[in-house]
This record gives sequence, C-alpha cells and structure tokens, in this order.
Amino acid sequence: VNIINLFVPKGLKYAVGAVILGITISEIISCMYMFLLYCFENKKYKKQPYAKNTIMKKQGGVLRRVLSISLPIAVSSYIRSALKTIENILIPAGLKKYGSTNKAALEQYGMLSGMALPILNFPSVFLSSYSALLVPEITEANAKGHKKRVNYTISRVFQLTSLLSIFIAGVIILFSAELGIAIYNNKDIHTMLRVLAPLIPLMYLDNVADGMLKALDQQMSTMTYNIIDSILRVAMIYYLIPAKGVTGLIIVIIVSNVMDSFLSIGKLLKVANLKFKFFDWTVKPSLAITASCFVVELLFKFINMEYFSAGMSVVIGAVLVCIIYFILLLTLDCIKEEDIYWFVNIFKNTRHIPSNTGMISEDIRITQF
Repeated sequence: VNIINLFVPKGLKYAVGAVILGITISEIISCMYMFLLYCFENKKYKKQPYAKNTIMKKQGGVLRRVLSISLPIAVSSYIRSALKTIENILIPAGLKKYGSTNKAALEQYGMLSGMALPILNFPSVFLSSYSALLVPEITEANAKGHKKRVNYTISRVFQLTSLLSIFIAGVIILFSAELGIAIYNNKDIHTMLRVLAPLIPLMYLDNVADGMLKALDQQMSTMTYNIIDSILRVAMIYYLIPAKGVTGLIIVIIVSNVMDSFLSIGKLLKVANLKFKFFDWTVKPSLAITASCFVVELLFKFINMEYFSAGMSVVIGAVLVCIIYFILLLTLDCIKEEDIYWFVNIFKNTRHIPSNTGMISEDIRITQF
C-alpha cells in the first residue's frame, strides 16, 4: 500500500508498476519464509532416527513429502496462470468481435472481473481462513487413520460453508444496487451481481473442497480438475464471447463454476465416504434466506432510508437479514445447540465432539497443536 501511494502521483503506469512490484516483493518474502521453515523442519528430522516402518521412512524424509504436496499444486498454478493469460487476451478481443469498441470492451470486462466478481469473492476470505484452521487437523487425522474424525470435521465445514454462503448470496441479491453505489458509486453492476450471486454457494463450497482434498492427499485430483476447468474456459471464451458478448462471458463463468464445483465436491464426498445433506444444508437454508430477504425488503418499504447512506443501508439490512435467517435456521432445525458449541470452540486448543452426532461411536477429544 505504501509503495502504491508513493507512485500514484506519478501517473497510472507507475501505479500499475507499483502494484506488480508489491506483489513480486510479497511473493519473494513468502517464498523465503517457507524455505526457512523447511530448513528448520528438515534439520529437526535429521536429528531423529527413523523407525523402519514409520510413514516418515516410507516417504523418504521431508523433501519428498514437501515435493509430493507442492509439485502438483505448483504445476496446476503454472498451467492455470498461462491459461488465465490467454483468457485475458481472448476476452477483450472477443468483445471487439461482438461489436464493442476497444474502450467499451475493456469497460465491460472491467465491470465484471474488476467490480462484480470481487464483491462475490470477498466474503470467501473469512470462510477460507476459517477452513484453513482445520486443514492440519484433517491431515493429521487422515494420516493416523481416524476416518470418523475426518468425516465429522468435513461434514461440519460443509454445513457451515453452505449456511453462510447462502446467507451471503441472499444479501448480495437483495442489496445489489446499494452495494454498487456504496463501493464503486456505480449501480450498473447490480444486474451482474444478481445473475452471478446464486453461484456463491457453489463457489465457496468448491474452495473449501479444494482445501480439504489437499488435506486428504488428493493434490493430483485438484490439479486435474483445475486444468480441465481452465481449458474448458478458454475454449468457451473463444467461441461464446464473439457470439454473445458479455452474456457469453457470464455463461462461461456459470458453466465453469458449476462443473468445477461438482467435480471437487463429488471427489471429496467419495474420498471421505460422506453424504451431502442436501435438504438440511441447501433447501431449508434457501427457503430461510428467501423469507428473510422478503421480510427485510417489505420492512424497508415502510422505513424512510433516505437518511442513511447506501453503505449504511446495506449494513442495517444485512444485520436484520442475519437475525431473521438465524432464527429461521433454528426453527427449521438446520442449526442445533451442538453446532453452535462446535463453532465457538473451533478457535480453542481442544474441541469435544459429542457421540450423539451419529458419526462417531464414542466421545473424542481433538487436540490442536
């Protein structure tokens, strides 16, 4: 941020260069930090003699274990970056073929990728951070063969992600115009937000599923799905955008997210031998958020909101929707006392899993290190 502020007065080119410089520096620092952690880890295990039948011995030490995880992720990232570059070239070119001028093509692409999509993706930061707390636990439990513990944790993460993502989708659909005005002082993106917002549950579940698959040593699967998704996107962009314009790009986003989500979620459910509770995690919450948004929208018609800014209206509305939504989830039995207990205790060092969940045969106390 400081680098950007330093170069902004010099012009747009310098500001863009500052952004690239900041990203490069942060990546270098991150890489150095991870390398130091690897050196310390390697040094620690070199001092410990390996038993003949240990997992450490079978996997050939720290380097092999690190490479077995990092290489598929890195290869996937490199290929997706290359295909993403091709996408960024094809999209403006396709919009021009559709009939847009250079300026209009870039404006339309910018509204979608630079304005609408960041609003849809931003709340996932909190869910991703929350889910990341559980990845080490799932990895450890899976390595020790504690399948019931793995299933229980993944089930909880899916439940939480589904309930929260449906809430976020409802709020964005209800306040799409206000969000555009509050963030960008532009309400033209509200149509894009309303069209793409129903994808939020799939997008967020896909992100969580990718993390869980990596925790279960399924990096190759995620790499394969990501590459297939990127290739499909490039092919659809090449054919659809010149024919449909921005509508074609929206179709690409919808098809890509639906396919990638079903592949990742399906693979995770298969690996974990888990059933997705569609009615409790999707149907009931969807009915609850629909009713909540309807009540708040009706309430706002009888309240003079002109005294509040667009941003404050969104905040007030989101809080009201959240309260009603939570009450309805309790009423519909989508959330139980046990669920609240689990969520609150996830940030503590130990978390108790009751036996009445039906997923374990006895009480288990999980300790996070």
